[in-house]
Amino acid sequence: MTGTKSMGLYFIYISVSFTVMENLSTFEIEKSKNYTLAAAAKPFLGVIGFKIMALAALIQLLLQ
Repeated sequence: MTGTKSMGLYFIYISVSFTVMENLSTFEIEKSKNYTLAAAAKPFLGVIGFKIMALAALIQLLLQ
């Protein structure tokens, strides 16, 4: 079961990485390095998507 979870997490990580690379330029990634996922969500989800991703990152940080 652990191997399956790991593979799923790798898949999610790689998918998110490709999404970020497709939606942001290298300059934008460097500029928004503290909130890159939220910045990548903004072009296709708008301001609401940016806020949702930022909130999700904050919650994840607090739960660590």
